[in-house]
Amino acid sequence: MKKTVLLLAILFASFISNAQIKEIDPEPIIQISKIGILGETYISFNNHKGSDEYFINYKDKKYQQITDFKTLYIGNKEIVIQLKDLMLDMLNNKIKKKAIELNKSKVHFKKRSNTIEMSVFNEHGQMSIVHFINKKQINKLFPIDKIK
Repeated sequence: MKKTVLLLAILFASFISNAQIKEIDPEPIIQISKIGILGETYISFNNHKGSDEYFINYKDKKYQQITDFKTLYIGNKEIVIQLKDLMLDMLNNKIKKKAIELNKSKVHFKKRSNTIEMSVFNEHGQMSIVHFINKKQINKLFPIDKIK
């Protein structure tokens, strides 16, 4: 009798532990564009398949030896267009600094000659820096014709 109860307990325990694992369909990420130097990507513009939410992955410029990629969620197509226009407007006009808020992150832009440096502060106040990007790279990074 004790062996039967022990066997049932072991079978029941294994059933419970297997029931906690559930297979899901992976949500692939579509890379729309990227910018890099010598084959190494340091900024990519992406979205989740079937979604209207866009984001960029970028290599944190603060670290020279460590490859540390961060994510900045932008929003839908209209917000992407506004962000691109804001950055191009800074380069075309004499605007030296600007700050915006995107999905709980604060983004500070600094114009340096013909490039823009972005400093991103996450919701916890941690700062990361995006490499300098110029007008040509901004147009390449945010291709409006490839956004749905």
